Amino acid sequence: MELSDLSLSDYKSIIPAFIQTEGCLSRHNTRNRKKYLPRFEFIVKDRALAEDCVLVMKKLGFQPSYYKNENIFKVGLYKSKEVMRLISESKEYFLDKGKIEHLKEICTDGIGL
Repeated sequence: MELSDLSLSDYKSIIPAFIQTEGCLSRHNTRNRKKYLPRFEFIVKDRALAEDCVLVMKKLGFQPSYYKNENIFKVGLYKSKEVMRLISESKEYFLDKGKIEHLKEICTDGIGL
């Protein structure tokens, strides 16, 4: 499927597939370990799938990071505001609602959301 010529609503309907399959929503500490910040990572062994994920995220206005380590490809959102926007736009596709609420509770304190 050619992903570069789709509408914005098509991209919004595709992103849940990445979230539900190999997507991982988690948190990490800041450098001084005083706050937790959310992050989203999508890790696969298929280069084309990782590049499709990057393309869809860019079309939706996100700035994903893309890493390759041997035969593992990782697409990540590490800016907390972008992760919170991804959560708010597609929260019904994240399976663990308690984890989402916990992340919103601990991660939004002090970052202006």
